[in-house]
Amino acid sequence: MSFPDGLTRQTLLAWFSNHSRNPKMEIEARIKGVTHAGFEAVLGKMRENKGWSKPPKRAETWDLIHASQVRETRDVETRTTSFMKKQRGSIHDTQASAEHAVRFGVSSETPCDHDDSAVHMYRHKTRYTFVHKGMFAFELTRVQQGASTQLARDAPVVHEIELEFCGQRLEPPPNPQYLADSMLMKVQDIVNQLTRAAGGGAPPAKRARVDGPQEGQPTRLQPGTAVALEPAGHSAPPPFGGEMPAEVAAKVPWVFSHFDAGLAHVASLPCNIDIKNYPLFYFYGTVPKGALLTDSG
Repeated sequence: MSFPDGLTRQTLLAWFSNHSRNPKMEIEARIKGVTHAGFEAVLGKMRENKGWSKPPKRAETWDLIHASQVRETRDVETRTTSFMKKQRGSIHDTQASAEHAVRFGVSSETPCDHDDSAVHMYRHKTRYTFVHKGMFAFELTRVQQGASTQLARDAPVVHEIELEFCGQRLEPPPNPQYLADSMLMKVQDIVNQLTRAAGGGAPPAKRARVDGPQEGQPTRLQPGTAVALEPAGHSAPPPFGGEMPAEVAAKVPWVFSHFDAGLAHVASLPCNIDIKNYPLFYFYGTVPKGALLTDSG
């Protein structure tokens, strides 16, 4: 099965349609099978990027998991403590490569009062957080865990990489289709980096040529192509009355998403039209399959 498969995209689309405006709901992807070399390669790549919407953050914490399933977090630097109750909603597991499974999940997190129940797990975490466009947070974490603080300190380091949606308060609200495709593209990019690291940093071996554009590939449109647009947000009507004129569409940088029923789905990169700026994936719509001109074509 290729990644991303249709069921994974449909699942994410449903989650973003239902929960992307609720700050208490968490939509995330956890990539499994992360090695030390892969973790360091991705961390190094993240640090090289100067375009984060917030300064990258490093935090050292202890998570105490209580019998009540309340998570107590103690911040080593600020010496503050918080309590959080996490309610698992739905999960969706898929395979992004031979070595890396991905668990997508939606859940709720609610701050709660002090918890006095017994602690059955201690997790020492060093986490690096990088936020992209106020929309997605990359969280890279070194974890040691055990039934006591000492056992946790003595435990081997486990490497975790998660991608979490954090754009619940963005205005205008991004279209759920933008969000689903953006999350899938970012997960695929991380998996590609992990795969390259496993191969010693060499570029992946060339695969058999696949006809047509690949997901996330920049694309241009045939001259005279108008774009049938989806709504730009839950409550906003489609821009341009539902159809972007060909002369405007020709000026917009597009990336390919997927084919469906003879149509090509495309999303816009950050751009400006006249004097107005538009964020990543603000425009999302369809064109006839034959209207695409990929950068390699």
